[in-house]
Amino acid sequence: MTVHRLCPLAELPVDGCRRFDLAGTAVAVSRFEDGVYAVSDTCLHRSGSISGGTLRDGVLTCPEHWWRYDARTGQLKNSVATHLPNFPARIVDDWVEVDCETPPPAPSLREILLAHARGEDL
Repeated sequence: MTVHRLCPLAELPVDGCRRFDLAGTAVAVSRFEDGVYAVSDTCLHRSGSISGGTLRDGVLTCPEHWWRYDARTGQLKNSVATHLPNFPARIVDDWVEVDCETPPPAPSLREILLAHARGEDL
């Protein structure tokens, strides 16, 4: 894993989300009272940027078609098997850091639906 020092902690407000491009990967970094969290910034529905949506009560909502994800885990709300890739994030010396390598591509909606129809896990 490659450690990326992103920004001073003060530049990421509590209950805020911001997009960063790391090693060719778009990452949405959110801050809460208990720490910082990083998930892929690419919605599984139509590949839109989720960081431009709303963050409320720990839920990131994609601004394009309102798919909702847990900002801490990347899990799609109301789906136990579908989630965005997430990345280790932490605060070091009042800086936000994320470990990131280019993850495998997220499955398309078609792949997700076919896997679900077959009873498979992605």
